[in-house]
Amino acid sequence: MPEGLVAEFTASKTEAKTRLKDLERELESTEDFAEAWRIVENRVRVWRGRKKGKEEKELKPLRLQQLKAEFKALAKADGIGAGHVANYLGYIDTFISAMKKMYPKLVYCDDVSDAHGKEYLKWLLGSGLASSTVSKHASAMRTVFRRMEDRIGTSKIPIPAYKAVAAETEHHWDFTEEQLDAIRVAAEADKWIGPVVIVGMETGLRLGDAATLAWTSIDLEIGMIDHECRKTADSSEENAACPISPRLGGFLRTQKRKGQYVLPDQATRYLSSELDTSLSDAFRRFLRKVSKSLQGTEHSFEINKKRKKGVRAVAQYGFGSFRSTFITKALREGKPIEAIRLAVGHVDDSMIRKFYDRRNRGEKLRLYRSWWDSGLKEEDVQLRAKLKDTQGMLIEVQEVVASTTAENFPTMKRLLLRMLAMGINGLGPTNSGGSCDSKSA
Repeated sequence: MPEGLVAEFTASKTEAKTRLKDLERELESTEDFAEAWRIVENRVRVWRGRKKGKEEKELKPLRLQQLKAEFKALAKADGIGAGHVANYLGYIDTFISAMKKMYPKLVYCDDVSDAHGKEYLKWLLGSGLASSTVSKHASAMRTVFRRMEDRIGTSKIPIPAYKAVAAETEHHWDFTEEQLDAIRVAAEADKWIGPVVIVGMETGLRLGDAATLAWTSIDLEIGMIDHECRKTADSSEENAACPISPRLGGFLRTQKRKGQYVLPDQATRYLSSELDTSLSDAFRRFLRKVSKSLQGTEHSFEINKKRKKGVRAVAQYGFGSFRSTFITKALREGKPIEAIRLAVGHVDDSMIRKFYDRRNRGEKLRLYRSWWDSGLKEEDVQLRAKLKDTQGMLIEVQEVVASTTAENFPTMKRLLLRMLAMGINGLGPTNSGGSCDSKSA
């Protein structure tokens, strides 16, 4: 046998042994037969050098150094914009560089294990990057491995998810009426992101839900939107039940029905790929323009608020501000919390109560200050605090009872029972039930 062939055979045999050991370790980590079979099937498919479903197309194991070029080709075939692709290529460069430093013998993408992914995350965190930046790196590489699973030959995602931990929490701030007027004027003049802004302003829906609002979700005669929220679709069976304001109703009647979606071009772009962030980028540019137009006036606002030294800026105003503003306005108008929850599509009312508490913060602080100045005893403070909570809950109960009709009685009854279970004093189940029954009769 020729010497060169002997050397090639020896190297191949050594590599095969190494791969079989890796496979053995991977199989030992799972007790599920279906998962084990999937691991073997994917590994063998790559080792054979053939792509599933394409019998004659050679597919050699993908090397780490080839990941960038292969991903670029895939993104180009999917029609992803060059700017978005460039961002991902930067994340891939960082990943490959880190793997090369920490694991110089690591060659193939399908050999990147969960252990490698965890060490990569530690490396990012130890490199001085902001928590939010580490989250972006991790999220991007998880997307890369998910999108490249057919080429890599395994559906595992070795990079662990990482949620950024903010140095200090900052909610989206509400817009004032004057700021909303300026945004509305700019939105009417903007034919791309403007229509999405109008829907978001009037409904409190998230950007993705505003862009993909379907005609089948809209009932102009009743004046309601029954929309399945993308974020909570897997965790809640309820849709967002949002009222259509006169301004939104007028806007919807001017839109031509060109397909399934109210805004077909924006919906297509949003749904085209998880890599495409052009709508959110367009909104940031739009909001900067509005902010600049209000500079020097009493209604000016900064999109980003600087945090402490050494910590990056945090979004102060964004598309989420429409949602926050919508909820705050509804609370000020005395709308029942359950109705607001249904309107914005929250799974439970805990998020709404955060807005409720924030709205009443000044009132609470004044009350607490009066306690401090009056020198009340501990038992007096506890009694007054209990009374204050009871009064607040009673107001909410009254709102619910006043909004109860024969049609919504089952929902309102469940809400009242939940409130009573939380310990409202001075209003028993019999009284609350009697109020609802008489109202719905």
